[in-house]
Amino acid sequence: SAWANLRSMYVQEGYTIAYEQFVAPTEVDYSRYVIGMRQAGVDMVVLTNDISGEVKFVNTAEQQGFSPNVITTRAVFYDPAFKDLIQGKGANVYSELGSALYFNQDERRIPGVALFQDWMNKTSPKQAKDSFSVFGWCQAILFVDALVKAGPKATRPSLLTALQSIHTVDTRGLLPVGDPAGKKPTPCFIIGNWSGTAWQRYSSPASGFDCSKPFDYLRP
Repeated sequence: SAWANLRSMYVQEGYTIAYEQFVAPTEVDYSRYVIGMRQAGVDMVVLTNDISGEVKFVNTAEQQGFSPNVITTRAVFYDPAFKDLIQGKGANVYSELGSALYFNQDERRIPGVALFQDWMNKTSPKQAKDSFSVFGWCQAILFVDALVKAGPKATRPSLLTALQSIHTVDTRGLLPVGDPAGKKPTPCFIIGNWSGTAWQRYSSPASGFDCSKPFDYLRP
């Protein structure tokens, strides 16, 4: 379903889909997919697997000498495990993110990133600073905001009522502002690029997010 929506968007934007392949999470050898893409003339690869599968593809592409202009995924590449799984340089790898680069030390200038990192280190230093921990952190911020709004004798109904009235959540720059009560996602994002040794912002504001692009709901 995720790929169906992405495919619809790419076609709408004028891209040509030259090669498609569904891959099981247990797949070990990505060689045939890399060869198939090369034969199809693919110059941009979009992956929708988990971090393990996606890095297997990147490693195989480098081993096979396949160098598309872009290898990208929706946020999954930006993971602390990436640097340990990648076997080569990982050239032309990008990740579109709806958050700051939350485990980068150089992003600590953003108050929400510094606060997240500090408390992760204090309370659960062995827990990966990945997208799951970020989402849990931000959901907790929303939950606490709702508890405060529901009052000192909060009940389940009053908490749900409070949640339905919260249209902004202040994550201090960790995430862009959305509208949870209105169920409206943010159009804001950044692009991360793997430099060969670390993740960095690419064609994005030095801090904050790019909110200049239109946002459309797409259906397959």
